[in-house]
Amino acid sequence: MELKTNRNFYRIIDSIRSSIRKLQYDIQDIIDQLDFQSNTINIRPLLHLLSQLKKAEWIDRISPGFLEKIRRDIENEFIEQMENFESKLKKFNLDLEYPENIPLANEILIKIHLFEDFERYLPELRIYQERINKNFCEVIQKKLESIFKRYNLSEKSLDYLKNELNQFKQIEINYDNLYPPIYFLKQAGYSNINKLNEEIQLEKNQLDFQIKKLQLINVDLYSINLQTIKDEYFRLIDEHESMFLKSIQFLNEHGFENYEVLQKKIQEKTNNLNYYIEQKQQFYFHDELDGSFMNQILTYVNHCEDLINNDIKQLANEIDESVKKYLVEYGNFIEKEIERCFNSVINSDKVHSNNLRKYSYELITMEEYPLVFKYLNGRNKLDYYKKKFLYYYDSILIEIEQDKINENYKDFQKKLDIIQSLICLDEFFIQLPENNKFENLFKKSQSDFYKIPEQTHRTILDAISKQDFNLINSKLSSIEIFSKSKFICHIKTSLENILESIIKTTKNCANSLNENIRYEQNKENIPKYIENHERIQIILQQTNILNFINKNIRFSLENLFEEIEKILIKKILNILQSVEDFFNQNNYLFIEKTMEYLIDLLKELNNYYKFESIQEKVNQMKTRICQLPNEIVQRYDVIDLNKYINDSPKDVCEQLKLVSSNGYSKYIQTHRQVIEKLREKFSSEINY
Repeated sequence: MELKTNRNFYRIIDSIRSSIRKLQYDIQDIIDQLDFQSNTINIRPLLHLLSQLKKAEWIDRISPGFLEKIRRDIENEFIEQMENFESKLKKFNLDLEYPENIPLANEILIKIHLFEDFERYLPELRIYQERINKNFCEVIQKKLESIFKRYNLSEKSLDYLKNELNQFKQIEINYDNLYPPIYFLKQAGYSNINKLNEEIQLEKNQLDFQIKKLQLINVDLYSINLQTIKDEYFRLIDEHESMFLKSIQFLNEHGFENYEVLQKKIQEKTNNLNYYIEQKQQFYFHDELDGSFMNQILTYVNHCEDLINNDIKQLANEIDESVKKYLVEYGNFIEKEIERCFNSVINSDKVHSNNLRKYSYELITMEEYPLVFKYLNGRNKLDYYKKKFLYYYDSILIEIEQDKINENYKDFQKKLDIIQSLICLDEFFIQLPENNKFENLFKKSQSDFYKIPEQTHRTILDAISKQDFNLINSKLSSIEIFSKSKFICHIKTSLENILESIIKTTKNCANSLNENIRYEQNKENIPKYIENHERIQIILQQTNILNFINKNIRFSLENLFEEIEKILIKKILNILQSVEDFFNQNNYLFIEKTMEYLIDLLKELNNYYKFESIQEKVNQMKTRICQLPNEIVQRYDVIDLNKYINDSPKDVCEQLKLVSSNGYSKYIQTHRQVIEKLREKFSSEINY
């Protein structure tokens, strides 16, 4: 019975051992399957098997070491699996550029986390679990902290711009100390030699020879002082020639091609800082946003928020809020800069044209990165600017057409420059027809603009041929900006030729006036001269023509009337002298006719010349001619017959008869009186 009982007992023990081994195999199978299962792992069967195995610990009292060995084998299986998980985690690239690896790593972490329930059965697993979690969290934490550091708004305050400006100013100071000529100029109040040259030229242009002598002396002294500064500057350049190359090398080492580029950069930064302060802008983003990388970061952080580790979750939440706030402020900054640059460009200031291209392109490209675009509020911004820019496109199109009609070619040219600077905005209108783009508008408008000189050339040449100087002047006012065009050069030559011809013809008319009243061409020359005179008066009222033509021709035009007045005065004096000669010849008819000719001439020219310098002589001659009949009669009050042979009154009487018969009736009575006096004198002498 005892033997039989022992056999049954060990048979049962063997059966239990077999069952325990079966448990071991089942547990090992489940552990092996952990690596291939998804996150939704059901660990209840495994826990149940481990629980059963735990309950079988009594068998070690009967079969020492049996269960312990099985437990160690199972533990090794778990450890091997943990090490496998750890190895896989280490193979993942957890850099920010690979956000897709975070969910994969999280799947493994979840599986590792499930092992916490096995620790009451296998305490050694905790060591592995804590180590894996610790290493993973440290890596992720560093990555997240790098995001916070890189995209920290506190680093984007205006202080950065101030520091940048101060650095440039320090470079300028060091350069000044390195190169004495520039230091000297600055001490004299000039940032560079160009500024000094501009002021010297300005002073020269302001010299006016009609101001008072004392004022002229003061201006001269000031100009001399400016020239002294300039001379000293070039003396210092010669003296410090060896330092010039060193100073240029110094600028190049700091990223500046020359001193003017440094000054321009300082001015640009100063203007920006003043603008941002005036606008009470809180943040300044000096570097462009990498949309692709930022999109990866947002994805990375979002995945980190789903990690099983609560500390990492919390940190990821904080980083997420920080990055979103960063993007909101960055979006606002871009919006303000686009607005600022756009307003600057449409007001013909090209300073911000590059920035308009930069920020508008950046906003457009962000549409490729959904998360970034979302937090930038990109859709609303893009829609707003599409409407704004399209409205401006329509407006400037109408304005250009109006400029062409009104011949406002200066405004036309300005708008061309504006449109060219706005071509970068065509990216906003990708879905619109090609014709509704700034580039196409620029090409068409530029083509129209280049046709203007040729069209105007034809119009002005026609006006020149017709001597329509009002029209010429009007057209010239609209084509100043085409001064280098071959058509404008031709217009200038043609206009100057016709003006020189008019000047020459006018002078010839004045010179051709003959004091001889029998000169038939006098009748033609006077109207012809007056016609040219009035034409020149019109020309002298045309400011655009005067500014357009050669200085010598303008001088001739402006002084022509003075020159002709001298010619005419000489002519008038010659006529008066002719009258005087006719007095000596007792040629009363020619006296009257010549004086009539002179009076008619003066009357014709009265609207153009006053001849004040000879007016008294003319008046004296008029008076003398008026008194001539009485003078003739009085001449014969006393007659010396002894002189009769040499001074016979016969010629006088014949001249009086001649002048009377030619319509000058006042001499009829004079002729009678002279004849009567002669008769009386002869009768008296005969009777005596």
